[in-house]
Amino acid sequence: MPELTILTESELRQCVVLNDALLDATARAFEAMATGNATAAPAQRLWMPGGGSAIQARTAFMHGAAHYAVKIGPTGGGQGGSLLVYDADTNQLRAMLLDNGYLARVQAAAAGAVASRKLARADAKTAAILGTSTHAYRHVEALLLVRGIEKILLCDKDSTAVDALKQRIESNSKVTVEVAGSIEDAVQSADIVVTVTPSRSPILRAEWLHPGLHITAAGADAGNKNELAPEVLAEADIYVADSREQCRWSGELTHAIGAGLINEGDRIPEIGDLLSGSHPGRVEADEITVVDLTGTGVQDAAIAAHAVALATAQGLGTKISGD
Repeated sequence: MPELTILTESELRQCVVLNDALLDATARAFEAMATGNATAAPAQRLWMPGGGSAIQARTAFMHGAAHYAVKIGPTGGGQGGSLLVYDADTNQLRAMLLDNGYLARVQAAAAGAVASRKLARADAKTAAILGTSTHAYRHVEALLLVRGIEKILLCDKDSTAVDALKQRIESNSKVTVEVAGSIEDAVQSADIVVTVTPSRSPILRAEWLHPGLHITAAGADAGNKNELAPEVLAEADIYVADSREQCRWSGELTHAIGAGLINEGDRIPEIGDLLSGSHPGRVEADEITVVDLTGTGVQDAAIAAHAVALATAQGLGTKISGD
């Protein structure tokens, strides 16, 4: 057995950060998926008794890469997740990334930022963050890399969590942070809205949409979750999925199809289509755009390769040699 590297969450936090290099790696992964230069297996889920949670497995391979990755963990990037990195030639396990959900959070935020570069208005100044989950701050962090955001509006029913997120953002950036009086107020005042909640019923209504708005829907990573009213997708000028097949059963798209507002057979553009040039993305300033993030195997493969390269360069990880 070849040498195996084990990387803990604390080590991964040292080497993997949200920066332009990670966004570029994420963009290359989505483009590879769109151009046929990556192979991904459909995500598999095992639901726990009662249907409240599920364990998910994903795998993908970037053509020509030295490794491929298998992601195993709870849906939503919760605690206990891990990435297994295998040698592409020998299929032997080479690294275990015990990220405890950290990599899931940063890669989701990176995906949102990559999509925002193509879909959000270039002059966007105000962003609303609906939700205060562990993903919320990462989405703020990533969004600041791609747009000149000057004001962040926060909205969540947990006022203590809102205050904590507000303090964290203010401590690490120069943007103005305000607490919105309601979701409606936040949406109508924002150029970009990011939804990062575990909601199982819509929190964002179509009547709140306005010209030029971009929405990143990041909370519905399972078919029983739903943040956007189905009419939002129907009324958007551009709707983009991270994976059209996955969003049909796991994202906001499934609810729009179920409501009869979008046909299941419609050709839905993906983030990779924006990056490969097969879809132009936002063309007019007043267009309303939506991106649906459910998490894909190619993102796992990209961040695994990125993490292993950085950890190796920094001498991080515990090495285990086999016989």
